[in-house]
Amino acid sequence: MTVTDGGDLTSSARITINVVDANYAPTCADAAFSIDENSAVNAKVSPDTAMSATDQDTGDTLRWTLVNDNIDGAFQISSTTGKITVAKAILDHEARPEFNITVQVQDSGAGRLTGTCFAAISISDVNEAPTLPTLGSMEIREDAMSGFNLGAVLGSDVDDSDVLTYSITAGDSSSAFNIDSSSGNVTRNN
Repeated sequence: MTVTDGGDLTSSARITINVVDANYAPTCADAAFSIDENSAVNAKVSPDTAMSATDQDTGDTLRWTLVNDNIDGAFQISSTTGKITVAKAILDHEARPEFNITVQVQDSGAGRLTGTCFAAISISDVNEAPTLPTLGSMEIREDAMSGFNLGAVLGSDVDDSDVLTYSITAGDSSSAFNIDSSSGNVTRNN
């Protein structure tokens, strides 16, 4: 550097300026994933995909966490890979078809800076078996006429679009009874 006065006299000195590396916050990208309902604990959400982040600071190690919106602790994230897995086997499409979770990535630089993004996780519907209540027994008099109505067997299915069909599968080798395949109504056959 040089300094000059009004009379053209100068003085010079060498000054070293050190540029200190600044830590920049990592950035992560929003992502959309899907997983089947009723998935087991540790099942991977979109198995070949993880959250992604970038950091301008070479050499920083990134750590992942789920910040909030993780209803009932349904999911967990690998702190090192950013892969999201099932933490509790409570995924039910009919009860909650989607989770929108806030994800945070933190660098290892000065100040441990963070970036935030979102993971939208769709819970895919799978066909679930219908259920029949335990009825115990139905009674009919031995002299009941053909067509006598014993009552109805009513099943249920959590899958709204499924149509239930009823049939007698065992215990009536003489075909003494009939069940209406649509209504579940049981009648005497002969």
